[in-house]
Amino acid sequence: MTDWEIFCEDVPWFLSKDAKVSIAKESPGFAFSSEVELQLPLLTKLLRCSSVTRIYISGIEHDLLSWDSLDGYRMGWLTLAPNRVTDKTELVGLHEQLLACFGGVIERFNEPEDTWLLNTNGFLTRKEASNDATFIEDYDWAFEDEGVQIPIDPNEFYCVLREANGNTTICHKKTGEIILFAADHSFDHITPMKGCPEYTLYDITGSENFITWVESIAQQWLDKIA
Repeated sequence: MTDWEIFCEDVPWFLSKDAKVSIAKESPGFAFSSEVELQLPLLTKLLRCSSVTRIYISGIEHDLLSWDSLDGYRMGWLTLAPNRVTDKTELVGLHEQLLACFGGVIERFNEPEDTWLLNTNGFLTRKEASNDATFIEDYDWAFEDEGVQIPIDPNEFYCVLREANGNTTICHKKTGEIILFAADHSFDHITPMKGCPEYTLYDITGSENFITWVESIAQQWLDKIA
C-alpha cells in the first residue's frame, strides 16, 4: 500500500464524498531557513527524515509526511503546504519563518497514543493561529468561583494547537510563552498557573515557550521512529 492509501484506511472520515484527489509524481523537500534549523533542530530532523508525498485535495496543496515506526508500521502527518503569504495575524517571528517551509499539521495517521498531538487539530497552522485566546473569557465563572481574575490578557495570545474536546494550547504573540487551557484533561505533565483553579490555565512542564514546546513534540515523534 502507498502512504496515502494507509492514511485513507486509518482516517476514513477525512475526505468528503466530493473531494477530488491527485498525487504528485515528485515529492518536495523542505527548505529550512538557518533560523529555523538553529532554533528547532529536532523538528528539522523529524521533517527531513520523513518521506514526503505532495497531495492535491480539491486543488489545495498538502504534504503527507510518513515514517516507519519502531513497531513496523507506517505513521505520519498530513500537513498543509508551506505558506509564505503573511496575513494580518501577529505570530511569534520563528513561527512565521517556520510556516514558509512547513504549513502545519491538520491530521495524523497511525499516531502513537502518548504524544501531545493525540486527538488534536491544527498544529501550528496559520488557520489555527488566526484564533486568539478570548474564548477563555467564557470561563470567567471558574476564576470568579475562586475569587481570582484571569491572569493573562487573552488578546495577547493566539492558538497553536486545539484538541477535539476544546483543550487549547496558546502562545504569546511577542514573548512566545506557551500556556495550556484545559477544561477536560487527565494530563500529568502540566501544573496550574499560579493562582489559577484546576481545569483552567496550566504551565506545561519543560515547555514554557514556543521553541521548547515544539521541540518536545518533535522529540516525542522521533522516539517512535525506526
